[in-house]
Amino acid sequence: MTTQTLLIELLTEELPPKALNNLGNHFAASVAEGLEKAQLVDGAAEFTAYASPRRLAVQVKNVKAVQADQKIVKKGPAVANAVKDGTPTKALEGFARGRGRKSKT
Repeated sequence: MTTQTLLIELLTEELPPKALNNLGNHFAASVAEGLEKAQLVDGAAEFTAYASPRRLAVQVKNVKAVQADQKIVKKGPAVANAVKDGTPTKALEGFARGRGRKSKT
């Protein structure tokens, strides 16, 4: 799987100089957490934080170019609440509509 280098930069109002190091590290940690949760980085990723009075940035090396495929199971309404007298209820129709499908009548 190919990897890329990612640079995220935020432009900000004037930040206190004494807090720059802490803010930069927190920003990098938050980005790392989000990328790990999305399974876009693994142990080989390298995070570098940057901070100036008007910018926070993080450079991430070895970010996966594509997220791995995932199987996501979405549970719908209980059968007792989904079908009444052989026809779909509003609960089932809403669930189907939310998934981009139409319920069969």
